[in-house]
Amino acid sequence: MHSSLLPSLALICSLSPLAASTPLASKHNLYLATCTPPRECLLIICDTPDPFTAAAYYANGASATAKPTELATIADPASPWEGASRKGSFRNGVVTSTINVGAKALAKGELAGEAKLGTEEFVCFRDGQSKFTTTAGDGFDRKTVSCVADYWCASTS
Repeated sequence: MHSSLLPSLALICSLSPLAASTPLASKHNLYLATCTPPRECLLIICDTPDPFTAAAYYANGASATAKPTELATIADPASPWEGASRKGSFRNGVVTSTINVGAKALAKGELAGEAKLGTEEFVCFRDGQSKFTTTAGDGFDRKTVSCVADYWCASTS
């Protein structure tokens, strides 16, 4: 962990588990997610696309009805978040995440790692349950995708 994160991390960890895993506690939120595009059919032949991993950024906090401000594909096809540093690009900066080995086995709300968007630091917690839909792709390739948040990351700023 970076030493600059320690005071903020201590505050977040001192909160109740519910407060620490509630997106409303942070103005800026990142979700490290696994997303699945819809099935594509051409006449009677259907293709089941592979899931991909993505980072979803909520500039004004997250809610049950809000769509992410931005979505960055991290790996296509999907790769595990755990035990590796992952990187993607948003319009306003590069997002990097480092999720601890074994974090997938944690309970929802337990501390799992860290992330950074530009100079803004985030602390990440296990999720695995929150779901959202958003659009991905450009032009004619634009599709609605369904995502499950593997990790929720709260801004420490």
